[in-house]
Amino acid sequence: MFGGAGKPLEKIREFTMIERRMLNKLALGVLKDLETAWDAAYPLHLSIRKVETKPEFVYLVNPSDQLIIVVFAVSTESFSGNIHLCLPYLMLEPIKEHLSSSYLREKDRASTFGDEIRKLLGRTEVNLVAELGRTVYSVQDILNFEVDDIIRLNTGPQNNVTVNIERVPKFLGMPGVVKGSKAVQITDVIDPDRGKG
Repeated sequence: MFGGAGKPLEKIREFTMIERRMLNKLALGVLKDLETAWDAAYPLHLSIRKVETKPEFVYLVNPSDQLIIVVFAVSTESFSGNIHLCLPYLMLEPIKEHLSSSYLREKDRASTFGDEIRKLLGRTEVNLVAELGRTVYSVQDILNFEVDDIIRLNTGPQNNVTVNIERVPKFLGMPGVVKGSKAVQITDVIDPDRGKG
């Protein structure tokens, strides 16, 4: 990247300004990937607060504090090394319930099956019936029905009709005609807890 052979320097020296900028870009890329990885458990926003090139001057936590250290191996044709990611326990403690395997498994299952169920339901056909009204007759009355008999309903043309989906009342609407076809305009949603919306 800087015109050399890609081999480590024989003599340790301070990074140049250009090298620091490149390392800063590398670190930002690593932090972006960490944000993506953590998103499965807990959304994070990571940023660079300070860059220190001398390890002896790095002070992260007290020596007695518990740490989680994750080591990533980095290797090329010419050299290999490690990237150490240090996570203080105090930083993880507020979100530790989000890190349990059972929580992550349930969250993953919910998101996976939620999308699948949504797709399947989107293509599912259901019976939708607009109920104009109801009435009660005896079996004897029904047996005596003849052509041109009129059946009286409990609702009139100005009353709302109930729209049932798979025999479950879901909406209220007004009957009408659209482009020569009978239609129902939805006017309200029936809330099962309150009777109607």
